[in-house]
Amino acid sequence: IHLETESNFIAYRQEQMRELQRLIADPQLTGKQFHDVRKIISQQVSFYDTLRSIDPSNREARQISRFLAAINGLMGDRHDVMVADKLAGGKSYDEPTMLDVDIRQRLELLLERYPMQV
Repeated sequence: IHLETESNFIAYRQEQMRELQRLIADPQLTGKQFHDVRKIISQQVSFYDTLRSIDPSNREARQISRFLAAINGLMGDRHDVMVADKLAGGKSYDEPTMLDVDIRQRLELLLERYPMQV
């Protein structure tokens, strides 16, 4: 990954959104796929939090950061349940599971509004 330029950084973020789109195209995700989705969301939270730090008056960055943080929090709660279930001898972490409707809707809204072209 070469992020030395603004255009390379934008391309990287757009590729992450395309990967997110590919991952959630299937209604069920394995634990690893779920983790990959959450990693993308966490990186986006970090990006928008950095923007907020640089420019505290950036209202859009604040709103997007809060929206993404809500998704990340919901995913964190769900991940805890998945791990606890695995440790209790329940469903395997690698067994595909339906993505929570609330999380899916928020991810789809993000993808619907995210600019995929430079």
